[in-house]
Amino acid sequence: GALVALRFGGHPATWMLNRLPGDLRESPRVMVWRAAAEETETLAATFLREHPAALGAALIVSVVSWAAILAEMWLAAAFLGTRLTPFDLIAVVAAARVAILLPSPAALGTLEASQVWMFGALGLDPTLGLSLSLVARIRDVLFGLIGVWWGVMGLRTRQVGTSEQSG
Repeated sequence: GALVALRFGGHPATWMLNRLPGDLRESPRVMVWRAAAEETETLAATFLREHPAALGAALIVSVVSWAAILAEMWLAAAFLGTRLTPFDLIAVVAAARVAILLPSPAALGTLEASQVWMFGALGLDPTLGLSLSLVARIRDVLFGLIGVWWGVMGLRTRQVGTSEQSG
């Protein structure tokens, strides 16, 4: 909705800030927020008008990314012997995404707690939520190790190339 409003000349955040009660609306902090919102919305509207293909590409990438996240969670749950309904799947993924956004380093503890809580709230076995969290952690560590290995191999290749050039 915000993108459509911006595309057709609306400024939803600025509009909302302008509707605050008078004293609050005129406070220095709100005035700074209003100026920032207005500038941001103006830049976003310009981008939407001048680069619609880039926006379309970004939306496609986003949809594909979310589809992959949902598919990964559904597949992991299936491997653990649980069939999630579409509603359950969206609820579990939403809880995981919110947990990742919380101010906790690498969502340590918050991701696991969100999954245990959400599985319990959905009437499923909470240990499956913890299991899914551990599968995600193992996946992340494996990808991290692959990245470290790749980086080390790149450094070795670079060092070998540098020593051959100097020799």
